Amino acid sequence: MKRTGLNLDTGLRKGMGVYDLFFFLALVFMIGYFATTPFRSTSLRHVFVLGGAAVMYGASLYNAIKARYSASEIIRHAALLILMAVGLVATQHSLWEAGYAYLNFLAIHLILTTKIQHEFKCDVTRMVDIFGILAAFFLAVAYFSPAAYVFEDGRRSRSLALGMTNPNLTGMMITAVIEILMIGYKRWKHKWLLLVIVAGLFYLAWLTRARSALLACALVLIYTFFFSKRKIPNFIVYAAVALPLLFVPVYLGLYSAGLNNVKIFGKYLFSGRELTYLSYLEHINTFPKWLLGDLGGTLFTNAHNAPLMILCSVGLVGLIATYHGFIRNLIHLNNNAEDPASRAAIACILSICIQSCFEAVMFSGVFPSVGFMFIFMILAARGESEEVGKRGTT
Repeated sequence: MKRTGLNLDTGLRKGMGVYDLFFFLALVFMIGYFATTPFRSTSLRHVFVLGGAAVMYGASLYNAIKARYSASEIIRHAALLILMAVGLVATQHSLWEAGYAYLNFLAIHLILTTKIQHEFKCDVTRMVDIFGILAAFFLAVAYFSPAAYVFEDGRRSRSLALGMTNPNLTGMMITAVIEILMIGYKRWKHKWLLLVIVAGLFYLAWLTRARSALLACALVLIYTFFFSKRKIPNFIVYAAVALPLLFVPVYLGLYSAGLNNVKIFGKYLFSGRELTYLSYLEHINTFPKWLLGDLGGTLFTNAHNAPLMILCSVGLVGLIATYHGFIRNLIHLNNNAEDPASRAAIACILSICIQSCFEAVMFSGVFPSVGFMFIFMILAARGESEEVGKRGTT
């Protein structure tokens, strides 16, 4: 404690409620995921991925059962479940692969769209601080390990990969850890030490050359240093959520206009991603598929744009169901974010929304990406849950 100036008493000795337990287990499996990074053990990592996914299913379902739904929310969830059931019948993939993808997306959908109405017995912010420090340590160890420039399948990488499937995923995982640490920035007595850790992690993120991850990281750092005392205006929340929805048509429009030579961070803006977008749009080339999606064909795979991934999988019905619930929940959280940690968590969510213009992994529900979104949503709801506890309600 003297070295960090950070109080690490999590309050676990006071006992845990059901949702505290889900939260604690999610952090344990996420730490396990990062702890396996230096060892290039795919099978061991998959144990933590599957275990963490099971915890996310349980947490999202438990919160959904406890929630009080309006009629519109019931219709929204029912429409998505029906679409996914139909897709399960029509899928071109194995039942195991399809079921795993469906459960992952259902978990992230419920986490993003359902209000968290639980009063925590333990100090979730302290637990997150500990997780951030441990995750940063394991990432640093992985950088000096043989896994540093190797993909999960054993191929060599020119960018920092840390044994993950691609450098973009690596960059986003590093950025998410930076964001976790920056949420606790105000609580660190010796802020210079935190900034040294963050600077080291930012260097690792830079080595991945993942531009979208660097952008998300930069946005959170700017907010923390210059705007953290202010509540985020709702129009910025709306704009950040809307940006990825508008990105693909604007991007393809610029590509059609012939802007092929624009470079960002030494890489061409149009580096083939436009072909990915067009190939995904071919899956919904009829009105019924625009409306309902081609879940059997696309299966929530990474379309390099979160709304496009959802649109191609569950159509306009699923896209509206997800983003309508998400924006309503996020605005509600933002209006009630009175403490610095809640405001910082919302800033992290918005940075991920902007990052989802280019990558869909944080909205796919795959662990540990869904674990980070789970943490951010809980911390964003923390201020409200404390107010609920003061009023003696749950």
